[in-house]
Amino acid sequence: MKDNLRCPAAYDHSISGLFIALLIALLITLGLAVLFYAEPFIFMQHAFSDLASTTSKHGLPNSISMTIYALGMLIGGSIMLRIAAIYARSPNLSHPVIKSRLAWLASIGFIVSIYPNDLNHTLHSIGVGVVLGVLYFFTTIFYFELKDEISTRAFVFNMTLLQAAVFSYAAAFFLNTAAKQSLQKFCLLGVMITLERVVTMTEDSYSPLELRSFLDRFQH
Repeated sequence: MKDNLRCPAAYDHSISGLFIALLIALLITLGLAVLFYAEPFIFMQHAFSDLASTTSKHGLPNSISMTIYALGMLIGGSIMLRIAAIYARSPNLSHPVIKSRLAWLASIGFIVSIYPNDLNHTLHSIGVGVVLGVLYFFTTIFYFELKDEISTRAFVFNMTLLQAAVFSYAAAFFLNTAAKQSLQKFCLLGVMITLERVVTMTEDSYSPLELRSFLDRFQH
């Protein structure tokens, strides 16, 4: 799908690489936060926001997991600031003003979401909601900008996955159903998969080979 694909200036090589870095950072920090959570983390019962709490559901100190979560959010906020800066100085890219503002908003959301969930659930949830919302809009915008450059099957499949992931969780969250914690993971996974696909499908994309080369240089 990537062969001979021309990107209509939806993003450049640097922005593609930054989105990949964001996804990797979130996977690593959330994974470590789950690993160091003060009690066994049950995906069907616990929310990722529990990782950002000062204590676990049963009252155990949760400082390690909370700190790792906060680090991930700081990294995410910093990456989105860099993306915002690139769009702000790149009029050749499509919709640079809108995308720059969206990236700024995501950066703020990342920082706000650091606030401990058990101390102010509303504030923390607003931050998380902003982050997910912005990543959803970025992914949707990219797919529509590249719609004429990719196969109809790929467009429909990825957009269906994205909408199903986001709106099934949104409905479960607002209706407060028992399935909301499971659907939260499906939501995050759906957003991450579709975002990764769309930022790696053009000639300007950051390729996996570059990441491997970077890691090899880092190890030596």
